Amino acid sequence: MHALQRIALNVLLGSALLAVQAIPAGAYDVVPPSVPSFGYLVDEPLTGGFSTISSLVGGVPPVYNGKLLNGENRLCLSASDPHCEGMYSFVAELMLPPCANAESRMCIEGVEISTEGRDFVRAKVDHVVASASTLADTSTGLPAGGAVALWKAPSMTHLGGTDTYGVVVHAQYQQMLKVPGVQEASKLRLVSFSASVIPVVMTPGYGNVWEIREVPHAPGPYAGKYNVQTGPKEGSSGPYIQKQKCLWYELALCAQTSAFAENSNAAVTLRMNSDLTGWLFGRMKEVKVSVTPIDAKNNTMRIEGKPVDVPAALGFVPKAEVSKYPRVEAWQKLNYAPGDGYYEKALADPFSSWGSASSAGGFEPLSIFEEFLKPIPSQGERWLISAGATANGLVSTGGGCFASSTQLLGIVTTNAMVYSPGPPELKDSALIYKVGGLHTTANGDVFKGTYDLAMRSETARCLYNFTKAPIRAEVEVVSSDGSNQNVTTVIQNEKDGWFTLGAYNFTFSQPTIRIKLSQEKTVAPTPAATPTSAPSAPAGITPAGITPTTQAKTPAAPATANKAKTIIITCVKGKTTKKVVGANPACPAGYKKK
Repeated sequence: MHALQRIALNVLLGSALLAVQAIPAGAYDVVPPSVPSFGYLVDEPLTGGFSTISSLVGGVPPVYNGKLLNGENRLCLSASDPHCEGMYSFVAELMLPPCANAESRMCIEGVEISTEGRDFVRAKVDHVVASASTLADTSTGLPAGGAVALWKAPSMTHLGGTDTYGVVVHAQYQQMLKVPGVQEASKLRLVSFSASVIPVVMTPGYGNVWEIREVPHAPGPYAGKYNVQTGPKEGSSGPYIQKQKCLWYELALCAQTSAFAENSNAAVTLRMNSDLTGWLFGRMKEVKVSVTPIDAKNNTMRIEGKPVDVPAALGFVPKAEVSKYPRVEAWQKLNYAPGDGYYEKALADPFSSWGSASSAGGFEPLSIFEEFLKPIPSQGERWLISAGATANGLVSTGGGCFASSTQLLGIVTTNAMVYSPGPPELKDSALIYKVGGLHTTANGDVFKGTYDLAMRSETARCLYNFTKAPIRAEVEVVSSDGSNQNVTTVIQNEKDGWFTLGAYNFTFSQPTIRIKLSQEKTVAPTPAATPTSAPSAPAGITPAGITPTTQAKTPAAPATANKAKTIIITCVKGKTTKKVVGANPACPAGYKKK
């Protein structure tokens, strides 16, 4: 039987989820310590950690403004459902379905798959899982929620031996509800988004379509209140198979996750409303993106990229010794409401348990547990794009060029264990981006990092007050000890209004990626001199800025961003190496071309 999974109450207020659970037997082939221990797992889920079921849930948090409350969750038909009266917040978890027709919005328009470096093949919908859907609410602008689908890409077989792929696109909306004397209602807003492509094999197994349902709390501090749980519908059947990793379930079927074939590529085209703005982040490399308006409120967005392998780690601290490590102890206590007694119960429990935090922005827990972490086998390559939640909506740092409430500005992707969930930081005229992880993989190899940036050309030009001339990039990867790494591969392109760049093969634990964009100054062409308009220069003397050969030629047409040729050069200064990329790259001051 599949254990019911509890939806954490603190998610309803948009705070970080720190899930605590018993370690499943045989999970990740890691043997828990022989003594009761607290652990920390770093292994981002293939879908970014979101459900594959659409639902509308109202909730009361266990703690609000320092006050201990009777935490509760209820299933709602809408934010105004009388059954959810008295709830503090409303959360809609929506699965985007395949587009049914040309008029469909908030849906998956198309999926393309390539394996072994071949041309893309357009996938077709095999079937949509028969799970619950949710209704749209025109009064608040809430879209409808659908169900996950299985897509079939003929001849593009993954390592599981089939050509079937699960495409999971998730949008989470949140609204703070009016609570008399406590808070006023807020507008409904999109607080997170994710899209993933995952190779799957439909395998016979014990189970049924999962559903979300409302159940009463067990006796205890929250007795008499309700919670929501997910689990299989009644009528489960089929053989039970151990260690199945199922992306979703159907009657007697498991969508068992597999792995991409070598040199695979995937592209997803979505019809999204204008709620999705600012910056996306995620897991892929060699990213390409295009956004085309459909109408005043909706866009067609195509994202293409190659999947990347993301490392995983797990570490333990004996419960009897946790007080020796104040930062570990404080982090463990964050999993429980202060004063409810559950932390003390967990500390006395004779079994080991682990916690986890999002890989996006997870630098603090990585730092807290780094001395205890050991690399473990990961879930394999993944293709994942996300937009993360902040207190006020989607990630969009600062203001000016990096802020937008009307359009998508950029995408940052990496294979790092943890990473910054948003755009790079502009500091000292350079774009700064931080990543983190362990130095080696589970098999002992040195882990090599990847970083890709796709940014609207107009955003890059806004940051640096550039003209329309081609942009070039200077890339540094600085180790945590301050030394520079040799980035062996850098690619750059500017096309169709987007600037893209990739830096690969750097190492960890917490390097900083530094990108400085520059642009050659445009020199206005000088007309050729004529005897009647100007005297000739004396013999052996050439007017400033003009060579004898250019005087005899027609001035060249200005370079266009879309046709600029990319050149990569290597520059050295002592033991420091830099790659400079552009249409006419030059080494920085103090560096020599290698």
